[in-house]
Amino acid sequence: MRRILPLILVAVIAFVLGTSGVAARLLRDAHVVAALPGAAVSSPTAATGGAAAPTVNGTTVPATVTVTAATGGGAGPTPIVAASATVAPTKIPAPAAPLSLAQAGPTGATLAAGDWTNGAGATLQVMAPTDVKGLRAEVEARPIGQDFKGTPTGSASVVHGVAAVAAHGLAAGRYHWQARLASDAGAGPWAVFAHGATAFGVQVAAPAAPAVSSPTNPRPTASYATSLVTFRWTTMGDPAGIAGYSYRLDTDPNGVARTHIRTSEPRVSLGGLGTGVYYFHVRALDTAGNWGAGATYPVHVDVTPPALAQHIFSGYYFDPALEQLTLDYKGTKASTVTVGIYDSSGTRIRHIIPTGLKLAGVPQQVAWNGRDDQGRLAPAGSYELAMRATDRLGNTKVVGDWGGFNVTYKRIVISLSQQRLFAYDGPTLFLNRLVTTGNKELPTPTGLFHVMFGKSPFVFHSPWPKGSKFYYADSPVTYALYFKDSGYYIHDSPWRTSYGPGTNSVVGTPGQNYTGTHGCVNVPLNAMSQLYSWATPGTPVQVIQ
Repeated sequence: MRRILPLILVAVIAFVLGTSGVAARLLRDAHVVAALPGAAVSSPTAATGGAAAPTVNGTTVPATVTVTAATGGGAGPTPIVAASATVAPTKIPAPAAPLSLAQAGPTGATLAAGDWTNGAGATLQVMAPTDVKGLRAEVEARPIGQDFKGTPTGSASVVHGVAAVAAHGLAAGRYHWQARLASDAGAGPWAVFAHGATAFGVQVAAPAAPAVSSPTNPRPTASYATSLVTFRWTTMGDPAGIAGYSYRLDTDPNGVARTHIRTSEPRVSLGGLGTGVYYFHVRALDTAGNWGAGATYPVHVDVTPPALAQHIFSGYYFDPALEQLTLDYKGTKASTVTVGIYDSSGTRIRHIIPTGLKLAGVPQQVAWNGRDDQGRLAPAGSYELAMRATDRLGNTKVVGDWGGFNVTYKRIVISLSQQRLFAYDGPTLFLNRLVTTGNKELPTPTGLFHVMFGKSPFVFHSPWPKGSKFYYADSPVTYALYFKDSGYYIHDSPWRTSYGPGTNSVVGTPGQNYTGTHGCVNVPLNAMSQLYSWATPGTPVQVIQ
């Protein structure tokens, strides 16, 4: 029994020390000592019930075991042999190399080797075993061209197998980095990211504002007649390179392009623009994530064609031998005009090109003399007139397309000196009759007029009141052709029996055989019947002396 107790004591001490080699030696020594009669084994810590031998920096401090052998009987053993054994220190190894290395940009997205980041820097990620406690990662980041010194520039604890070491405040340039794992037991070997190649670049400055131009609108202050505008731009060199551009087109001279990439190309074409002033804003984003200052380019677009503010024709019937067809108008824009005359088959017989730019809002006139492009008189018939206006920018439009213009060679000629009416159809005389015109106080006006309309029958009502020497009672007639405003007609006169020279020569109340008319032209009934059937609205009426 005395031999067994020392063995148990030695085994307990070996277990506490945790070293199999020490336990073996203790057991071996214990066997030797225990073979002696009355032998006993003791340990300073085990004997006093203290803790296991301490460790310092991963090394177990020496432990001493004393063995006592006793002989004889009696109340206690008599020591005859005393021996001690020192346990050798045990070294805990330093951590191994990192499992892997990675890096991320400011947004958390993976930063591939050689990529760029901005002034926010990068996060250097070191992967470590998850079953080892108390690890931390140490990194060393140096500019490319500068050798590693083996001195950490940053560190972070390993959490769930990953250490995220912030690399902030770096100057602009390119960097490489290495990392290692460390613990209380020491530091492990360095691992170099990307085999020592450029790990990442830092670009602090934002790209310069682009220089913008436009091949479709080269002068920013000038107007152009294009609804499709093309913009081009260049950007000064950026070490990180340009990732893309944001642009915006609006009507705000102080507008700014938003911070999202819309194109990777330094050009864009925008269409569907109406007349107005637009502003194109563009800015660049480099691959480091820096948005640059914006540039603005104004464009003036004018795609509004000219139009007519007002227009009026001289008439819809005319005799080219006596007059021209005229169009008086005002345009909404300064422009040149051309006029085409088309016959009833749609063939253009005359192209009129007035010279010079016609100013907006200023009265203008275009005339057709009734002749074709070869100078020949147009045949009698109906014609159309079309006008095209083109402004200084090239905006063009047919501003008018009108029909129903009639060339006629019928005409009525009234000679006041002969008191005679002639009706011609071209060179052919259709009618020749004596007539009576206005007296000296109410003369028939001279000039060129046109038949406006005809009435049959018709009743004249005096515009003068009773008591006036010009007053007359209601006077019915069979035929009346109205040729001039203010009440001038060619009509039959059932109250008259005399026509011709002298019938308008006596001063007195008009309507008598020799006192003339109130300004109208009196025609015998049979002649008036022929004239009324022959003349059409628009037939020229020429009153001459």
